[in-house]
Amino acid sequence: MNFGFRYHLASLMAVFLSLILGILIGGALFPDNALVEEQDQLISNLEEYFVQMQEELQLLNTQLTVSDSAWSELRDNLFKSRLMGKTIIMIAENSQDDYLVEMLSLTGAEMKVITSEVLPLVVPDEEVFFLTRLSNEELTTNLLDEINRIVENGGNMVFVWDTTIKPSLQGLPLSLQIDGVDTKIGQIALVLGLLTKGKGHYGMHKESKGLFPL
Repeated sequence: MNFGFRYHLASLMAVFLSLILGILIGGALFPDNALVEEQDQLISNLEEYFVQMQEELQLLNTQLTVSDSAWSELRDNLFKSRLMGKTIIMIAENSQDDYLVEMLSLTGAEMKVITSEVLPLVVPDEEVFFLTRLSNEELTTNLLDEINRIVENGGNMVFVWDTTIKPSLQGLPLSLQIDGVDTKIGQIALVLGLLTKGKGHYGMHKESKGLFPL
């Protein structure tokens, strides 16, 4: 069971125990047979409710695990070698994008990772995708200038970010933008966008154009 479910169950248990403690204290302060019977019934109902909630959470956790596995199989099999002959240049300052490199390598594309300092030496090409990971901080002026140069010369620019990131999209050139790239759905959206050379914002965010660039 993942952290979210454990936290939810712990919260339910805390509420459940607090209610029982309150009932017991109330019964000790105000002893009455009718009140005791009513408290016993309330505790019994709470126990049944807690067991039911625990079973439902376990079922939901199982369904999420199966769903995640299904998305992984779909991603790995549907897009295998689909970008053969294409090149993806990832602009990264550190190794945080290792999982994206591994995932995109399944598509058959040639993967290259460069720093922003090398970007001015790169010549744009229609068959090359330039991928930049966005963060909560705005892109530097120099990097944004280089990105605009690439787009103006026919390069395909792609911006991605994780579910925990809220980047500023203002000032970005016409490009493919994928949120939630740390999820299977986001990764599928990314590959579909590369296949179709899509433009616009896609993913699970409420302001996106849709889940997938179809």
